[in-house]
Amino acid sequence: MATQKAVKATTRTRAVPAEQVPAELRNLYKDEAVEEAAASLKFSTTDDPNAEPVEMETLFWVDDTEYKIPKEFGPSIALMYLDVIDKGRDMALALIMRGVIGPEGWSALMDLAAKKKINMAQVKALMEVVNTKTMGAMEAMEGNS
Repeated sequence: MATQKAVKATTRTRAVPAEQVPAELRNLYKDEAVEEAAASLKFSTTDDPNAEPVEMETLFWVDDTEYKIPKEFGPSIALMYLDVIDKGRDMALALIMRGVIGPEGWSALMDLAAKKKINMAQVKALMEVVNTKTMGAMEAMEGNS
């Protein structure tokens, strides 16, 4: 039995000397306030006991069961959108909707669809809520809200 040697791939990059880059390009992405803020960022993976609970609101009901989503979408949703937008806007929103309503909520919607108890206008209305909240999170992330 023949064995294969692992071949290490190497990539060489060539940096352009700073003096060869026009000044307007060198400073194009330089924002001292952003650099200063980024240098002072510190994250923690432990739960904050003083954190405010996420405020929820009802997205839909199925019989006596209420399915809720966050009243405002936070950074995790904005990052999720950026992560999947290359699949198309509708696919990104569908994935976000599935994420925010959770497996039980998604299963409830799929069950309604299988039983023909939900129509396209209702699905569109649910998607519009998710779209509005997602775009709000994106605007907040971009500093436009």
